[in-house]
Amino acid sequence: MKKFLTMLIAAFSVCSALSSCLKQDSPTPSVFVDLPGDSDIPIVLSAEGFSADSQTRAVTETTDLNSFIVSATLDTPSVNTVLWTNAYFNKSGSKYYSNKYWPATGTGMKFWASNESMVFDNATNGYYINAVNTADMVVAYEDSPVFQGANKLKFRHIFARLGYCKINVTNGYTITDLTIKMTPNTGGRYYLSSGTWTSTVAGSEKTIATALNSETSLNEYLVPGTYRLDASYKATKGDSYEKTFSLSTDVTLVAGAVNNISGSVTGDAVELSFTVEITPWTTNNISNVTFN
Repeated sequence: MKKFLTMLIAAFSVCSALSSCLKQDSPTPSVFVDLPGDSDIPIVLSAEGFSADSQTRAVTETTDLNSFIVSATLDTPSVNTVLWTNAYFNKSGSKYYSNKYWPATGTGMKFWASNESMVFDNATNGYYINAVNTADMVVAYEDSPVFQGANKLKFRHIFARLGYCKINVTNGYTITDLTIKMTPNTGGRYYLSSGTWTSTVAGSEKTIATALNSETSLNEYLVPGTYRLDASYKATKGDSYEKTFSLSTDVTLVAGAVNNISGSVTGDAVELSFTVEITPWTTNNISNVTFN
């Protein structure tokens, strides 16, 4: 009997150790990364002195992630209760793990993910990141994951990327002293669930074009939104027309795209012209002439 009890205790110890190993080898939740594909978004520049024209180009600067950061909340109900904050999930094969486990019940669970650390704001707004335009930042928000399943996180770029500003000239004018400027926002507080920006930081005034027909890449991340472009240039035509223009227009930079701005400048010269009228010959009859 004593020998039987000894064997039973040994078997129980082996089962307990095996159960513990299996738990460590099966971390959950597991998440996939799915970065969005190329995005073609046109920007149109249109104002007095400009004619509308557009060109597009796509961007996928961050195409893969070796790791990312995940925070988790429980909705109990309609209120975000923190489950954990800023856990690193690392890539292993095609999936990502972080020694995190599903709770006993996953009702209302939400995932907040980014390649930047997050800050919990409040139970209504959830998490935000303090974004600065020094790198391409991507985020994902999943408000209805499959409980105890393998969930795919779809990441999106939060910044708009400024590509180039290409300006042409129309109607045979000569354009000199061209300068196009804007004052963009370079960062702020970005909320993952709503996709909104607050507390944006204004950058310094930036010159984005000084020459005609140039496609030099500006390659800068900016907060998406509508910005004013200020243009100044001198237009000449012929040997007598010369005029300086100062014009403005609004453009909207879209998140997740390289925003290329293109347009054309012109002048308002009026060509000198004449019409000609020649008075016709008339008849002057001289009569009653007397010679003495």
